[in-house]
Amino acid sequence: MSLNLMRRRTLGAGLACLALLLVLASAASAHPALQQASPTPGLIAPAPAAAVELSFSEPAVREGSRITVTVDGRQVHVGAVRSSDGGRLLSVRPARALGTGVYEVSWTALGADGHRGSGRFGFGVADRDGEAPAGGQALLAFGSRGGPGDQSAATEGVLAVVARWLGLLCASVLLGGFALLLLARRRAALAPAAHDTARRRWRLLGTPTWLLMLLAAIEGALANATAGAGGGLNIEALLASPTGQGATIVLAVLLAGSVALAALRQRPARELVWAGGALVVVLGQALTGHVQTLRGADRAVGAGLQIVHALSAALWLGGLLVLAAVSIRPEAGRPSPLRPLVRAFSPLAGATFGLAVLTGVLAAVREVDRLHFLRWSTYGNVVLIKAALVALAAIAGAVTLLRMRRGAPRSGLLRAEALIVVLVLGLAATLTGLVPGRGQALPAQSGTLLPGPALASAIADGGPLRVSLSPARSGRNVLSVLQESPLGQPPARARRSVRAELFCNCPARAVRVSLTRGPGGVWSAPVDIAGEGGWFARLTVDGRASAPIALPVGVPSARGPGPITVLTVADLSGRGARRCRSHLLGLELAVARLNALGGLDGGRKVALLGLDDGGSPARAGRLAAGALSRSAPIAMAAPCGPAAAAAVSAAAAAGVPAIVADPAVTLVAARNTFRLAADPYAEGFADGQYIRSVVQPSAASRLVRAVRTGDPDNARRIAGLREGLRGTRFEVRELDVRRLADGPAALQALLDRGSAAAVLLDGDPAVLAAQLARLGRTRLGFAPGVVLASTAVLSERFVSDSGAIGRIGAIQGPIEVVPDSATALAYARTLPSVFPGELPTLDGLRGYNAGLALAEGVRSGIDRRRIAAELLAPAPFSDALMTPWRADAPAAGNQRFSFVRGNFLPPTLIPQSAGGESFNGTYFPDGTWARLTTTPAGPPFEHPVHPLT
Repeated sequence: MSLNLMRRRTLGAGLACLALLLVLASAASAHPALQQASPTPGLIAPAPAAAVELSFSEPAVREGSRITVTVDGRQVHVGAVRSSDGGRLLSVRPARALGTGVYEVSWTALGADGHRGSGRFGFGVADRDGEAPAGGQALLAFGSRGGPGDQSAATEGVLAVVARWLGLLCASVLLGGFALLLLARRRAALAPAAHDTARRRWRLLGTPTWLLMLLAAIEGALANATAGAGGGLNIEALLASPTGQGATIVLAVLLAGSVALAALRQRPARELVWAGGALVVVLGQALTGHVQTLRGADRAVGAGLQIVHALSAALWLGGLLVLAAVSIRPEAGRPSPLRPLVRAFSPLAGATFGLAVLTGVLAAVREVDRLHFLRWSTYGNVVLIKAALVALAAIAGAVTLLRMRRGAPRSGLLRAEALIVVLVLGLAATLTGLVPGRGQALPAQSGTLLPGPALASAIADGGPLRVSLSPARSGRNVLSVLQESPLGQPPARARRSVRAELFCNCPARAVRVSLTRGPGGVWSAPVDIAGEGGWFARLTVDGRASAPIALPVGVPSARGPGPITVLTVADLSGRGARRCRSHLLGLELAVARLNALGGLDGGRKVALLGLDDGGSPARAGRLAAGALSRSAPIAMAAPCGPAAAAAVSAAAAAGVPAIVADPAVTLVAARNTFRLAADPYAEGFADGQYIRSVVQPSAASRLVRAVRTGDPDNARRIAGLREGLRGTRFEVRELDVRRLADGPAALQALLDRGSAAAVLLDGDPAVLAAQLARLGRTRLGFAPGVVLASTAVLSERFVSDSGAIGRIGAIQGPIEVVPDSATALAYARTLPSVFPGELPTLDGLRGYNAGLALAEGVRSGIDRRRIAAELLAPAPFSDALMTPWRADAPAAGNQRFSFVRGNFLPPTLIPQSAGGESFNGTYFPDGTWARLTTTPAGPPFEHPVHPLT
């Protein structure tokens, strides 16, 4: 390759890298990232907070930061910004207590590294009764529920990055050249004439280099003085910021040095000033920026590494630049100092290069933080480009040294090496202004933590409207609306018409649709969603329009691999809509927890693909098969409703592990099926144990009636009951479910305490509740025996809608979940905050447990076989579960139960009207679930699981 061709290629590569540097400089941005806030962004606070507190990924400068709070477009008066926790926590206190409403917080934070971040989020304050404020659904428009809200980084201009690069370049020339010539003199590497030639070349660069370095320092100080909130000149913020303080010190030293240079005439003294000023610039760059965001000992270690890295890089680069300057147009008649200089510089170059690489790698590991950011962030990409250029420079240096040993070194190759190192320095200057991975949110944590079916509630006469949009993706969706009367109140009257208008804060057109009433009183319709974004729905029920509710559509995009799909198929528009919707709410909370903890497979977001089967087994199987082939989900979690058994079978056929937590899902004897829900046989066995130990001592009858529905799970439950009562004097008599519809008198005769010691209920919960309510809504005229509802029937709605027999505690039943555990209480507290207007339920807790089981399954990876292997014998993952499945029969289901009933007694016997305390329940408005047993019930573990077929 000719020398001219090599020069042209080197020049082309240099121009391309310079263009890249300018592009990256324009994208350089601020660092402080909001990690948490109180009140929590996107959620409803149960009571007004005394302060708005923001927790950042790194220290912020109070003097350059600002927090504003507004409500209904009006600014709320707050006090001055306060700082604590080393600057990582900023807060303001409202002058008056915040009232009920929806508030918007806008913030700007000046980082200790001299860069600015800003963002906004919304939160609500509930009224005294705990109800969500008007317009609470608008919180979802901020794009985050429980996350940090919208935030962005202020762009750092090209001028600031170029000034930083120019300052470091000039400092390297002065410091590296001084060290190189001093080393050459002490080693007597050069003849006097050659030494004078090299020194003269370096001195020619001295004065203009110093002036450029001074201009860069002035720009650095100005950039820090205008970096705070508002962007205006703020001397207070400049002097309060560690990076601003560093820039001020550097500028002051250079100004003092300029005065000294003007007064000095002796060249050696001027050279010492040049070198001293350059040393201050290098140390100033090393001790400011990202290193100021570290804490305690980490900051000391980081500062030490940065000093070594900056000094070694400056010496290496400066020496190369002086060598390149010496190689240009050698003076005629004078010996060229290039070869002896290269020989003298080689040991120093090797040592400084090694130190620069080692400390640079250590710093990059700390700042990149995760492999995701190395590949998918601008900071990580620049690190990779910088590493490649450093490797190229090392190769060029090795070739130069090799040729020197064989003869004179090639000056063109030396200048190419110097150009590469100059570009490396430019990338290093750019990195100072880019957001590193440390402290930043992963894709799983960005945007909404709940990318799944959109679930919301609208206020209407007669009770809330429970709205579901599934799968909440662009394309064909199902919109369903279910009106619920408040627990304890008569059912809402039937509606004549339901219409919906869906509109978006995106270019997509509004969609208008009329819904059709289906089984169970659920109104639904297919809708085509044209694009993803913040969609809203305005419902019109019997001619009366509701306030818009938010229905976010889509999965937020982020750099890197796409989201990981988890599939669920549920009945959201059929008879099982109420329980399946609760199931899905719990599952979404658990998926949000996974995303909040960093997602899976290097930070990828877990996206729930929830499909509505409408209660049709054929549709459930078809939807599951299509999703399994198109979306490649890693697992199926919490399928819900009897029809979902077909989806579980489809997952088993595709080798996809399925976690079943809904007891209404019919047993599926298939590999890779893991059932958290009750095994009907074990449940019936536990019923028998309960009757023997609790009911028998006070029983007036030896008859136990078991409702027969005709489905296989019901028959399996009755078989378990018979086994559990084996050896007792109790007689089990099956009762056709149709007998319950014979009228109140006949039903009373069947349930009377003298007629039966216990009755096992099974069937359609809504139908059963309506039949029981006919016995009396407020009082009963007889003493009933124990009514044991199956796990597929027992729920808050069933107890409430059953009337007096539910209120007095006669309705009891086995459950495999633990509603008073720490996990259950955390679920119960979180649900109404994330989903305003929603109430915790046993079914929601089951869905939440299914999500926790999924998190247990992906501990060692997202490969389906690994998930199945982890789930086969899981470690304890939830105290809200009696036990999971048995390892020898995971598809059979849970084998351990406790017994509960609804407890509606107030904490005091004094009525509220007479000064007594009010009582807010957990699962009921005025009550909670009370456990009736302390010892788990179920078949002995040493016995094999009853055959599934």
